[in-house]
Amino acid sequence: MVAIYVRQSLDKKDSLSIESQINDCITLCKRNGWDDYQVYKDKGWSAKNLDRPEFQKMNNDVEAGKIKAVVCYKIDRISRSIRDLVNLIEDYHELGVHFVSFADNINTAAPGGLMMATLFGSLAQMEREAIIARVTDNYYYRCELGYWGGGPAPYGFNLKKIVENGQKHTVLEINEREAAVVKQFFKWYLEPDGTIYEILKKADKAGITTRKGGAWTSRVISELLSKPMYAPNSMDIYNFYAAQGVRVRVTPEQCDGKLSLNVFGRRDRGSKHPKRSRPVNEMTLAICKNPPIIDSDTFLKTQFKKKAKLQVSPRTGTAKTTMLSGLVKCAVCGRAMSPSGSSRGVRYFTCSGKRNYAAGTCTSKSIKVSALEKIVIDDILRYATNPKVIDMFHAMQGSKLTAEQSHEVNLLQQEAAKLDIEIDNLLDACSAGNTTAIEYLNKRIEKIDTRKHEILTRINEIKRDTENVINLFSGIEIENVPYILAHGSIDEKKNVCQFLLSSVLFTNADDVKVYYKM
Repeated sequence: MVAIYVRQSLDKKDSLSIESQINDCITLCKRNGWDDYQVYKDKGWSAKNLDRPEFQKMNNDVEAGKIKAVVCYKIDRISRSIRDLVNLIEDYHELGVHFVSFADNINTAAPGGLMMATLFGSLAQMEREAIIARVTDNYYYRCELGYWGGGPAPYGFNLKKIVENGQKHTVLEINEREAAVVKQFFKWYLEPDGTIYEILKKADKAGITTRKGGAWTSRVISELLSKPMYAPNSMDIYNFYAAQGVRVRVTPEQCDGKLSLNVFGRRDRGSKHPKRSRPVNEMTLAICKNPPIIDSDTFLKTQFKKKAKLQVSPRTGTAKTTMLSGLVKCAVCGRAMSPSGSSRGVRYFTCSGKRNYAAGTCTSKSIKVSALEKIVIDDILRYATNPKVIDMFHAMQGSKLTAEQSHEVNLLQQEAAKLDIEIDNLLDACSAGNTTAIEYLNKRIEKIDTRKHEILTRINEIKRDTENVINLFSGIEIENVPYILAHGSIDEKKNVCQFLLSSVLFTNADDVKVYYKM
């Protein structure tokens, strides 16, 4: 049997809770395949000595040979006395019992583990760092439960003290005056000429200041526009962050759109910009206990527009020589066509099958880059000046699902997410099943997959590919296309092509088909 020992002093403010310690220790046990464990917890006892009731009970079980290992959240949960700690490790080692610490990553049974005992003399000097770490752990634990972790309230909210199950907690409540500013900033950003710089100018002209009365900065507004705390816990937002690899602490059933969300993660304190250096897959998404300020459609449109404006510039090479980079396909063999030079400096679009494979692989012709660009520009101009296309752009820029449609889509997305989870569980079961079981599980998976396909088809029918449209129509103004194609830089022209075109299919100079995303 494995002993899980946890301790919390009542005289230590913001120490990691007993429940949080137990959860982390159980996680460690499961990770090591230790299913037989018993929890010993001393709440309200100091670690200045070993005279603690549950600790003494555990110690008796160790001496009786019932325990093979002691798991703790941190070594200082066992004792803060260096002498007691070192003696305890040596005594337990003689009984064949070792210590495993979750946060310290110490295992006295591992090679070099016993050597760590000689380093415990530095624990006194590490006391301050240990306290800071416990406070930080408690911060993230509170966030995962939906409470406010600590610090000032984000703009748009006030702090509110509540009591739940006899425990005091802090949550956020909407500050109506600031919330109106948040809504206005999102609205300004989604206007045709909306940029962060435009928001700065409009806020200054309107006399809108920060909470402390200062002027807004581009960085602060950019971070404000990215905060999921203003958005609802809808399935659209759930899928948006899950697709990016964020660790989701939310089930599909919880995504009813009534509360808001929080994305948080540990900072890399060695970074020059620690707040902005955390990898996405180390961030956590959890539900907050406060209502949202904006709707999910507004939030997602903003994120897609920000992503479009902040796209990384293409690598140096063919992407810098033509606005059609990555779009041209050979109609003969289906392979990509890319620019290549000549001894006279004239560049041609040539099929990669013809250039990179054996002779006869592709029989397509080449075409001058400038010639193909002119053909495509003429086609785009006809498209962009078509009144029906202009009306479509304007309609889609302002498009929004009705409340009933949004509710139906959210329910369908919840069901699809639950089916994904069920499929994952069935696939795990297949790996451990026999032939008969696998045959049954495969039939079940096929049935679930059919239902999921039906759900996704229905969602697309309702939304009319709205998510793709948001991505497309929030990044460009159709009226500006002719001017950009006539006077813009190659990067500006390339952006227009990337936004509007899905591909250009080349057969010869007289047979070029231009395909649009909408």
